[in-house]
Amino acid sequence: MHAMQQELFSEPVKSSNFIPGNTGQLRKEFCSLLSDISRQNGTRIFDVFRDFISLAARELDAVRIRTDKNIKESKVICDKYTASDIDSFHRLFIIMVEALNTEFHDFLGMVFMNWISVMILGAVLLRTIFQIPWPVY
Repeated sequence: MHAMQQELFSEPVKSSNFIPGNTGQLRKEFCSLLSDISRQNGTRIFDVFRDFISLAARELDAVRIRTDKNIKESKVICDKYTASDIDSFHRLFIIMVEALNTEFHDFLGMVFMNWISVMILGAVLLRTIFQIPWPVY
């Protein structure tokens, strides 16, 4: 049984790079950690992001937190990752909480939109450099 299924985010721990009021640094740390998990597993980064959000939401949902369905769905997600990755998911949650405690904003939305803009910019640059006559998305 993975630690994620026990008490997912039980201990409040500060991330090593926390600077009060610096959500940009926290967002950078969050994205870097997500990229590491994705690269180590060969999993698409959006799938890792979706799994993180799903697990975090299940832990925060006090009404459903201990139902059989919730535990089974969490186990299916956790089984895709190593114990080290699950520890990284814990760190992602801590970083998210720190960012939200620093400034009230849509932290996860900003992370997502940052990736979308990077992907679009990358596609535009790729098309410009190689002069591909059709859109690359």
